[in-house]
Amino acid sequence: MHELSLYGQIPVSRHAQVLQILAGIAAMQPQDVVERHLVYRPVRFAAQRAQVGGSQAIQSQKTNAPAQAPKEVFYMQLVCDIPQANTSNLLHATGFNGPEDVIDVDTEPKEELVAPKPKWSMLFYDTPEPGKRPVVSRMTNKTEITERDAHQHMKSLGYDYVTEYVLQGHRLIHENLIMWLHRILLYSNEPSSDSTPRTSMPDINALLPLDESGSYLLQASVRVQDGSKPEIFNKAQSELLGFKETMKGSLDLRVVDRLSLDTRYR
Repeated sequence: MHELSLYGQIPVSRHAQVLQILAGIAAMQPQDVVERHLVYRPVRFAAQRAQVGGSQAIQSQKTNAPAQAPKEVFYMQLVCDIPQANTSNLLHATGFNGPEDVIDVDTEPKEELVAPKPKWSMLFYDTPEPGKRPVVSRMTNKTEITERDAHQHMKSLGYDYVTEYVLQGHRLIHENLIMWLHRILLYSNEPSSDSTPRTSMPDINALLPLDESGSYLLQASVRVQDGSKPEIFNKAQSELLGFKETMKGSLDLRVVDRLSLDTRYR
């Protein structure tokens, strides 16, 4: 799938005003959205990290280097939507196995409000295409994970956990246009392990905004199934640029530096 996007930054003092403008354009009530994002990096093979063996092996590697040059590899994400009813006391809202999943049969069961385990999806974003363009253009793919433990699924694919963050905001849709007004939230303390995600989450009010000023980011995007077809691509681009023109005077939507969205792992 191909995604075309434009971005705009909104100070917290104008958040309510811009949200009202977007609601008027979309003719719908904003949808509250909280997303949990886990970042994973590909595991490099030992042969790529260091050269081992004698001089003959090294010479062989040099000889075959052009044919064996590794392809580009990318960071991947696990993402899930957190129901609004569960943004407080997000106990066990992970989908990962942990000590909490072991049941003590000798202990009386306790009545405890436990959030249902969410559905995880694997999210890929390519680095935006180079060149001077009126919109950001890049490939993306989202695949639902059916395995019970999403983290172990990523491990089996050869990815290691790196870090995580939360996106909180509102999403609105107008025709083919997706308006995603949000901010990035971080945990106030690091988890006990840096190799596995948290098995439970704190109250969302305990999370800290990445931007200390509290500003929000508007991502306006249009997605097309086949971006290689010029007529489809141009139609999506025109719709996005039309929205930019509509927002002129209220919000400056622009193309961001493609390297700021670089997802390649080096």
